[in-house]
Amino acid sequence: MIPYLTYLFKAYTRTYRFIGPVCLFLITVFFLYAVEPNPVMSSYAITAVALFPVSAWFAFDIARMEQKAQEQISYLALGSLPVYLAGKIVIAWFLSICMTVVALVTPLILDVFSEPATPAMLAVAFVSHILVALAGIAAAACFSLLRKTSTAVGGLAIVLLLSASRGGMADSLSGGWKLLKWPFLPVYELSAVWFSDNLGRLSDAVTPLLGLLAYTVIYFLLYGGIARKRAF
Repeated sequence: MIPYLTYLFKAYTRTYRFIGPVCLFLITVFFLYAVEPNPVMSSYAITAVALFPVSAWFAFDIARMEQKAQEQISYLALGSLPVYLAGKIVIAWFLSICMTVVALVTPLILDVFSEPATPAMLAVAFVSHILVALAGIAAAACFSLLRKTSTAVGGLAIVLLLSASRGGMADSLSGGWKLLKWPFLPVYELSAVWFSDNLGRLSDAVTPLLGLLAYTVIYFLLYGGIARKRAF
């Protein structure tokens, strides 16, 4: 597994495709903290939501960077479809965790928060970031299986957008139309907790975190099921 992960990481970094998502995230972070002071958790909510499409970008590029022949060679060398698929997810998540560290540490170094960031805040912010990143990776993994790139990118963009605005979409709908929000990842619900800045009740984040985790698992199961049917 380690040699495969090393191969994927080197292959991806050699393409320089990481420059786009990395620059997008860094620009978002530094623009956010260009004006101070900033509230702790709502600031981290913004960087978490920004990480959602960035992690999806990582995952989509990694999933589709190999030619068909090279994919077959990698799969045969590993001898396991789950390991083959998991390796790409792990590399995308590793890159997303690196971006998470940047998001969490930058405001601490610049000292731009309006109040001290407690260890509990930082811990919950870290978990939120890496889970949102994993959700983005799960969505990108599913759409990476579509053969037509334009369809895959368009569909992924729609899912990312509607997942990040799920609450607003539900508010604008009525009756049975509200059910339209359920296929989309509940990223909005998690970020809404932090935008409220109700820091005396960090436990309020447990339900949206678990909800997002459940959706992420479902997306990954869908990815694995479709990939198994289409395996080489």
